[in-house]
Amino acid sequence: MAYSKGEVWWVEFPLEEDATEFITRPAIIADVCLPNVMVIKVTKNIPRTDDDFDVKLRNHEYAGLTQPSTARVAKFVVMDEEQIGD
Repeated sequence: MAYSKGEVWWVEFPLEEDATEFITRPAIIADVCLPNVMVIKVTKNIPRTDDDFDVKLRNHEYAGLTQPSTARVAKFVVMDEEQIGD
C-alpha cells in the first residue's frame, strides 16, 4: 500500500489503558518506513487547553471526517501497516 505523510487513514489504534486492545479510529500518517508506519491519533474531542500538542484540524471534511477533530500529536504510535485499513 502507498501511504503519504499527512493523509488520514482508519487504523487499529491501541488503547492507552491496555495496548493489547484496539479501536478503529482515524489517524494521520506522520512517517513511513514499511512495514512500519508512524501515525498520530485523531479524536473528535476539542483540543485540551493544557496540552500544546493538541492541534485542531482545519477543514476536517477535506480529510473525510464527519465532525470537527483534533490531532493529538503527542499521541503518536508506530504500527505495522497491517493495522491500517483500506
